[in-house]
Amino acid sequence: INASCNTIEEIFSTIGQLQRLEHFDLSENNLSSIEPTLSKCSALVYVNLSENKIEEIPPELGALRNIIEFNVGYNLLTTLPDELGLMRSLEKLDLRCNPVTAIPTRLLTDTSLNRIYTHDCPVH
Repeated sequence: INASCNTIEEIFSTIGQLQRLEHFDLSENNLSSIEPTLSKCSALVYVNLSENKIEEIPPELGALRNIIEFNVGYNLLTTLPDELGLMRSLEKLDLRCNPVTAIPTRLLTDTSLNRIYTHDCPVH
């Protein structure tokens, strides 16, 4: 699904019914939250939710075991849930331009992460 550059304000809970969904791009919209049932889309390998107004990532998204690339840059995230460390296949994480101050240790040690973008983040 590519629905980028629209005025979408929410992800409906029925998104979890799309269990074969592999690519999900809702970048450049008006989302303020991420629907936790997105975690039921177990085939997801690519998620782009950049350039929205998202303030938090639901811990349930840690269930996305096949995700390789997760882009949440240019949002309003201040923290990241430890459960993101359960995303074992994650290779690329984009956090650019978020007020995130810390990266969970599990995310750095328990995933396949080899690229993390933190430009303009006050990460310690």
